[in-house]
Amino acid sequence: MLDFQQDIPPMLMAGVTALIYHGNEDYIVNWIGGYNWVSNLQWTYQSQWNKAPNVTWTAGGVEAGSYKTYGGLTFLKVLNAGHMVPMDQPYNALQMIQQFTIYGGFNSTEKTSSN
Repeated sequence: MLDFQQDIPPMLMAGVTALIYHGNEDYIVNWIGGYNWVSNLQWTYQSQWNKAPNVTWTAGGVEAGSYKTYGGLTFLKVLNAGHMVPMDQPYNALQMIQQFTIYGGFNSTEKTSSN
């Protein structure tokens, strides 16, 4: 497997948006490790990203996860999904892709106290 961590900061600084998502029930690549990886990513807006709030994400008006975003970098935790988010939560996975690519971001209803 190739490590692409060093490629993310220049992409973000060039204006490319990035979505990193994990299912909250993923035991292969758990969301905590993914969240820590994003939190420790060395880039211009690391401090601001870490201070950004965690926000509830909804799909079809129903709570579907939580996300944090700043400077074009978004981390999304999808509820009730394992390693294969599109298989476990097909509707929510489609909403995730549509909201991020078509609408440019996620809806928010309230801040959450944890991821």
